[in-house]
Amino acid sequence: MTPAELRAWVAARGGLTAAAVLLRGRLFEPRPFPIAYLDHGPAPGQCLASTRALTRDRPQLRSVVGYAAARGIDGALQHVWAIDLDGLLVDPSWQNEGSAYYGFEVPRGQLALLRAMGEGD
Repeated sequence: MTPAELRAWVAARGGLTAAAVLLRGRLFEPRPFPIAYLDHGPAPGQCLASTRALTRDRPQLRSVVGYAAARGIDGALQHVWAIDLDGLLVDPSWQNEGSAYYGFEVPRGQLALLRAMGEGD
């Protein structure tokens, strides 16, 4: 899925998360997983927990909530990932699988609210 296709997919999806992504989100460019974070192995299916663990003691990383498309998956999935200070993507659960990302930054300490609301993972 291309970034333009992901944006259209989210627009057609509806719902609270999609509305927030359309209002506040931006597209993120996939990139190889940074070697600086290789000590944090992938945790497929655990995007929220994995992103929380990765960002917890790394103030240079911030959490992002939105939708992502992965190779071999039709459509997109609700997803959580991180970005660095330059706004570059760091995806601890998919690492090198994502093909398009569209989401918005969540203020530090508020990512845990997603689980309470039934969002993420």
